[in-house]
Amino acid sequence: DFDGVRDQLNPPFIAGYDSVRKLTDGERAALPMFRAARHLGLACAFAYHVNRIGPLPGFETNLRYYLSMIRLFCAEAGIV
Repeated sequence: DFDGVRDQLNPPFIAGYDSVRKLTDGERAALPMFRAARHLGLACAFAYHVNRIGPLPGFETNLRYYLSMIRLFCAEAGIV
């Protein structure tokens, strides 16, 4: 999902996982929510470090990216 390579990384990752154990329909439906949670966690980690050590170079543009991805995945999960 990072840096515009979502369509290149996610299908092979899911295919590899499915080759070991198939995702259930419920698990597959929950993937967008897990992706939103991951991006929210990353944004929170950045915020935590800003509070501890001060501003991080490049964070402001990264924050916008993470927020846009959180919104996208929440919409895909049907919760926005």
